[in-house]
Amino acid sequence: VDSMQWTPEHLTLVCELFAEQVEKGNRPNTHLNIVGYIEVFDSIELSRTQLKNKWDKLKPEFVA
Repeated sequence: VDSMQWTPEHLTLVCELFAEQVEKGNRPNTHLNIVGYIEVFDSIELSRTQLKNKWDKLKPEFVA
């Protein structure tokens, strides 16, 4: 998997897509359900691994 050059626009888009899934009810607990993840992955050209890696890197910033 090639590494992606994340821009602020990419990050904003991904956050908006996740928020959209939450509004649709595709987050029954603490994570999106499979339907939510599939809709996000279909909307962007990122692999699950690329998205998870970025999410893991953002967590410490969110906690701080």
